[in-house]
Amino acid sequence: MSINSFDSYPLTWRPDRRQLPRPVYVALTKQLRRDIATGVLLPGTKLPPQRELADFLELNLSTVSKAYKLSEEQGLTYGVVGKGTFVAQNATKSNIIAKTSSTGIIDLGLVSAFDSCNKMMLPVIRDVAAQKNLVELLNYDDPTGMATHKQAGAFYLRQFGFNNITLRNLAIVSGGQNAVTVTLLGMFQPGARIAVDFFTYANFIEIAKMARVKLVPISGDREGMRADELAAACRSQELAGIYLMPEGNNPTGVRISGKRRAELAAIIEREQLILIEDDYQGFLKLGLTPVLPKISALVPDRSVYICSMTKPLAVGLRIAYLLFAEPFRAQLMGALMNVNMKTSAIDSEFVAQAVISGTAQHIIQSKIRLAEQSNALFDRILPGMAPVADARQLFRWLPLASQTESGREFEQRGLRAGVRFYHSDRFLVGPASKQKFIRVSLSSVRSLGELEEGLLRLKELLQQA
Repeated sequence: MSINSFDSYPLTWRPDRRQLPRPVYVALTKQLRRDIATGVLLPGTKLPPQRELADFLELNLSTVSKAYKLSEEQGLTYGVVGKGTFVAQNATKSNIIAKTSSTGIIDLGLVSAFDSCNKMMLPVIRDVAAQKNLVELLNYDDPTGMATHKQAGAFYLRQFGFNNITLRNLAIVSGGQNAVTVTLLGMFQPGARIAVDFFTYANFIEIAKMARVKLVPISGDREGMRADELAAACRSQELAGIYLMPEGNNPTGVRISGKRRAELAAIIEREQLILIEDDYQGFLKLGLTPVLPKISALVPDRSVYICSMTKPLAVGLRIAYLLFAEPFRAQLMGALMNVNMKTSAIDSEFVAQAVISGTAQHIIQSKIRLAEQSNALFDRILPGMAPVADARQLFRWLPLASQTESGREFEQRGLRAGVRFYHSDRFLVGPASKQKFIRVSLSSVRSLGELEEGLLRLKELLQQA
């Protein structure tokens, strides 16, 4: 078909054929990225069917198909079975959330872990500094972690229901985010599809883009990711894995119920998915009843369990325990060696000594009390606006009424009011959602007084909106 016959045809995207050097599918993807970045294509726009675009550009259908596939791998687009291909909401935006400092701004954005408790680690640090074998921690030996450090990790993990840990299947890595990176690079090929919550951890979205892994959003309810929706996605798409935060989804805070955990585990086992269980908030749930099983404990042969020690102890200690199924060992060890070479043995020693001495439990109990006090303060200032199942949350989410301004614009309005928070657009996977909310961190301020002031500013901003 001649290009001219498409002169008045209503294609939503009309790339310039003259700007497609070889390899054409790569150039077509670059042109798509440029048109998204410059606003020619807006988030949510449905792209032309592949055959129509191939006819318009006088290209082989396979060339356009490869470009569409590459655009999905790069996070520019997402596909809906039976409906077509759409421009992703966060196609060209970086949603990495990190510590930023601004004078006069109260930070309710970054989810920290009550840094006022950091001083409780000082006795442990002094004891480690006085050790005669300190120099032995400064070499490349034991790249997956020293045996004594792993034993301390196994001891810590027993309180979460892992009673039969072998040190062979336990590794020490440089924090939870590093564990996610190692797992994605080691266990998944580019183009692999991983099921995630409709709203999920913003930095996980960014790491998946870098690893060229496709995220498939699965809707959920008050009990967590819906098992029937996951089963449907397994039937319609070739899913390779699933990423879950059962003790508190980031950003919604939803804790997966015991019944739903069993349902999801059954699907993971049946479909032979690789489970990535991110238990960054599990320490806050210790002592709650009923005790809910870790999903990794339900499917031990299909799981990679991540237990970060940065939130329980101190965010400056970049240590996480990676507990994995034996069949995954070779792939994970290869990725770990290529990414890390070795995690800091000194940080590992700090964590191990805190666990063995009981200091870790004292810090955790202090953080649980602070979490309960912070949540009580939130409910007093913003009553009934965001009910939760338990008061042990590092953050809360606040639903927003329908509003025309973008998430970034609403965040900027918050900064002008002297308070930082993050809009749900940052955590969105797939199509736009009618559900809009902000995530409000309760754990990044220096005191309860500062938190109260920040929540009052936020309340005033919401009333104005």
